[in-house]
Amino acid sequence: MASKLRELRHLLPREFFDLTFTEPGEPEIGETEIVSLTPQLAPPKGLRFSYLDSSTRFFRLQGLDVAVITLHMGGGRTVQVPIHGGKFIYLRSRLEVLKGLEPLPFVQVKDRLGKYYTQEYKADNIGDEGRVTLENSALQQCRDVTLLDGPLLVAAVFGGHYGQVMDALNQERLTVIKGREVVGVVKRLEYSHWLYRALRDKFTGKVNDVTVLDLLHTQYGGEVFGPFLLRHRVDRYAYYFRVETVKGPSYFRVESLDRELLERVAPELRRRLTANGIPYEIELADRISKRLSASAYLILFQHLRDMELHYDTRLGVDQALRDLEP
Repeated sequence: MASKLRELRHLLPREFFDLTFTEPGEPEIGETEIVSLTPQLAPPKGLRFSYLDSSTRFFRLQGLDVAVITLHMGGGRTVQVPIHGGKFIYLRSRLEVLKGLEPLPFVQVKDRLGKYYTQEYKADNIGDEGRVTLENSALQQCRDVTLLDGPLLVAAVFGGHYGQVMDALNQERLTVIKGREVVGVVKRLEYSHWLYRALRDKFTGKVNDVTVLDLLHTQYGGEVFGPFLLRHRVDRYAYYFRVETVKGPSYFRVESLDRELLERVAPELRRRLTANGIPYEIELADRISKRLSASAYLILFQHLRDMELHYDTRLGVDQALRDLEP
């Protein structure tokens, strides 16, 4: 890519593009129903899990943004992107530059509806599309119960063209997981606002799921709450975990379209938590996918270091080196 990019260097705009990201979060529409608050979990039965996570880093040059997207799936069949192929470089630039780089086999320059990633395109949407596309491809190869780091569906709500792209991604995801045993594991619940909708009598306004879990823990004790029924696009069942660790409470949600599957998986995850209060397989997938993206980022830096790099890119190099430390 580096040699081709140098051929097109004269076409690159003499500016850095805006890279403002949308605040993480989940949709403010939908409803939540309580199926149970304090579950009676069955004893764990020693399930075998596959596990999957993807990672995105942005490499910024003058006139060009590069989203480096990697993936690791382990536990059963191992799939790693870019090691096992796949388009893992998503580009945003002037149209002429994108068309010049489009023939490269590992590069993606337009969304699934055919719109090129020109400089006006939202950067975080590019990362989301690349990540979900790689995950969907890997999920098609799953045979075991699979833990996905993240929600089953794209969480953010968009209108217009972006909304159509995300709807297409979600429809593809639903098609892929139909007939497969897939469970999403959602961390960062400070950005999630599902639980208060089922407990509106206890709150005067919107609060995040962390706040609700703290209240439930105070009232009922325990570490696991649910299942809850999350109604948006399609119905999903979810258990919520609040786990005490030496660093303080850890919070996460596990969700599935299949309640019976979720009731088999929840006790297994409770048994396999790390010292950080996260399911072991999810922590492992996260660490490996980050190391893959760090390695790809540093290789890209070695090839493009003589070009006009944004200061954020050099900070990204420092972070990538830290992520590769033992």
